[in-house]
Amino acid sequence: MTDHEQLTDEEIAAVFDRAFEADFESNRSKLASEGVFAGLSPGQQAELESLVWLFGHGYERYEGDPELGSGTKDYLQIMKAYRQRTPADLKRLAKKLEKVRDAWNSFERDVAELHDCNEHLAYLIRGRRVPLPGPDQRIVPMLDNVSQALDLVQLPPEDLASEPQPLIETEGDLDLGATRALYFFFTETCGLNQNEAEVRVAKIGNEFWGWNLTYTEQYDGADGWKGCDAIRKRLTRSESTTDK
Repeated sequence: MTDHEQLTDEEIAAVFDRAFEADFESNRSKLASEGVFAGLSPGQQAELESLVWLFGHGYERYEGDPELGSGTKDYLQIMKAYRQRTPADLKRLAKKLEKVRDAWNSFERDVAELHDCNEHLAYLIRGRRVPLPGPDQRIVPMLDNVSQALDLVQLPPEDLASEPQPLIETEGDLDLGATRALYFFFTETCGLNQNEAEVRVAKIGNEFWGWNLTYTEQYDGADGWKGCDAIRKRLTRSESTTDK
């Protein structure tokens, strides 16, 4: 490609798609080789892949990219700015969503009243049972679909958006965040016992983020001996800090 040639938006999107897919494929292979997919449904496996990718992205942001000059300080400043503007952005979205719903309700009323103002148009739009040439242009079935879709749009409540969010300031915060997210994913979403969850979290941390934790995957076949002391202590410290 010469200097004057530029990628189109579609080509740029395709490049990003290939990069994301490459990341996920690499992560998927590593997770499978570590055995952490065992007993998980395809949906749970996909959710785990997403969790690992998200926290991996967080570690990359924390460590920074020497070529781009990004790092912890810049990342924290950006995230702080995003959190500060969140309530205002949420109110703006809520107002726009309300306008969309008002406009749609008005449109539905106009369609419902067509018989009174233009019986011929009402028949074409609402009464014709045989579709017009080309795509089916009857509006009533579409109205129901759009109305149902609008009802499904729910923004986060303002009190949730205004709550202070934990800010990742150190690599330890990342370690703890990843530990908690993965542990509760395995225990709550997947229904694994605590010892098995500790092992799988440790495996993932060691493979992807260099935790270098010692764990016992099996000891004389007794599940009670299975687990990872470091993960258990990390979670205990987290609970103690939260309770204070």
